[in-house]
Amino acid sequence: MQYKVPQNVQREDTIIGPLTIKQTIIAVCGGGISWLLWKLIEAPLSYPFVLGVVAITIAVVFIKIQGLTFLQYLGALILLLLRPRSRSWQKGSGEIWLSGKDMEELARIRSERAKKQRAKLEKDTSKLGQLDELAKILDTRGKVEKSLKGK
Repeated sequence: MQYKVPQNVQREDTIIGPLTIKQTIIAVCGGGISWLLWKLIEAPLSYPFVLGVVAITIAVVFIKIQGLTFLQYLGALILLLLRPRSRSWQKGSGEIWLSGKDMEELARIRSERAKKQRAKLEKDTSKLGQLDELAKILDTRGKVEKSLKGK
């Protein structure tokens, strides 16, 4: 037994012709607003308002730009215009608030790092002294000066 499998489940169901429920509701609301404007305002004055509402309604119902509905496209356009175009980072531009305990902890960590760096530096300088002695021995081809023998 074969079953019919839906192929395009992302597409909304159409109700009246090619119109979906949302498009139908928007078209009915736009038509109602334009009809009210035409009835409430005297005939020659109402034409620009009615045509404007009809144009906006047709745009919202039928126009799709790059797979987006007209309202989604307008929303994205507004966000594009309101948000900054590029972001840049500046060192030290943001201030970080630290409580008293955090400041104490930060000071303790910095002092520990400084102690470790001093110890490493002392160790490295002692190695440099030994390297200087070896360099002198190599430069003199094993003839050690009297000042080095006394050490």
